[in-house]
Amino acid sequence: MRQRSVAVSVDRKNEQRKLIAKITSAAITAVGILMLVYALMLGARASAPKPVSANATAVIHGSTGELQITVHIKPGFHVNANKPKMSYLVGTTFTPALTFGILYGKPKYDAPRMVALPGMSGAQPVYENVTHVRIPFRLAPRVSRLNSALHGIISYQACDAKSCYPPSAIGVQARLIAR
Repeated sequence: MRQRSVAVSVDRKNEQRKLIAKITSAAITAVGILMLVYALMLGARASAPKPVSANATAVIHGSTGELQITVHIKPGFHVNANKPKMSYLVGTTFTPALTFGILYGKPKYDAPRMVALPGMSGAQPVYENVTHVRIPFRLAPRVSRLNSALHGIISYQACDAKSCYPPSAIGVQARLIAR
């Protein structure tokens, strides 16, 4: 009787582990899909200009690496820095997509330029032309470098000399490059 009780307990634990793994996988997939839909919805606004583009590379040394994102801003535009001075402005941020086996560190943003803008008191921190975001990461032991790609979203608010536009976002993707 005791052996049967132990066997039933082990079976229940295995079933619980399988269920937790399925729920976790579904949650990660759902978050990724929601992030993609959000980026597509924001990017689909026809009335707002598209002054920002980005490209990314992910360089790895052993099991640690750095995702390097270069953000290109068209002439005549600027985007708010990661930490704008005014609370109503939207800062530039990177949000990584959940990728199994990848653990992200805190993003590091370039230092902004302080620029006097019409209608605002004092200089405001902004990015112009080109800026970079660097995100450290590490791999779990069983992640294959050849099959892994890193994904995420750069969110920003762009402005020109006349006005600021609604917040927008663009997706970025980088394959892992071993060095």
